[in-house]
Amino acid sequence: MDKKMIQDGNGLLVPQYFNPDDDVFEVIQGKDGQPIGGAAEWVVSADSAANDVGLAAKAGVAGSRHYVTMIEAVVSGAAVGQTPIAITLSDDVTVVFKRILKAAAAIGDVITVQFGKPIAITVAKAANLGSEAAGAGSIITLNMAGYTVKTSV
Repeated sequence: MDKKMIQDGNGLLVPQYFNPDDDVFEVIQGKDGQPIGGAAEWVVSADSAANDVGLAAKAGVAGSRHYVTMIEAVVSGAAVGQTPIAITLSDDVTVVFKRILKAAAAIGDVITVQFGKPIAITVAKAANLGSEAAGAGSIITLNMAGYTVKTSV
């Protein structure tokens, strides 16, 4: 296995290995799924407009890969309408994880997912957490946390 040290977003040296499936060097992770040697951590949060789609996005960075460790969706403003709504995590535009927020979810109802192994987003692509429109007066607050590691210098 080819290995090398590479500088992460915080300027720390991170051990990496060559992943022949994706033809890139990947960060070496500990058994808990966290990067060994550090990474640039981030959190993004966004509120939808009332009865509108929501989007919390971490823009893609050339030569870097985002890892999503947690997502959350919270109902605020008014209860969700009579149709369940999808909460999706996308690798740029490709949905990689989906949860359904139940119909008539009340203000304060929450979906929280802490990933046991972080979800890896394609190099240089955005991590997007989205929600469908939730009904008259309903606002969905979206929160997403993770870290970014350089895959090339």
